[in-house]
Amino acid sequence: MHAEAGQVIDGADAKALAQMGITRTNDGLTLNVATLNAAIAATPDKVAQLFSAPGT
Repeated sequence: MHAEAGQVIDGADAKALAQMGITRTNDGLTLNVATLNAAIAATPDKVAQLFSAPGT
């Protein structure tokens, strides 16, 4: 799963991911659940689009 998550980061805009609570650290990925939930509530179409984009 870590490899797949890394591919999402590599294939996506890091700023967009950070706005959704997903950031890369030296230890791997960090997920801020509250930020992700807020992004899903505010713009579910953008969150879905990010995760369904080709190459992610």
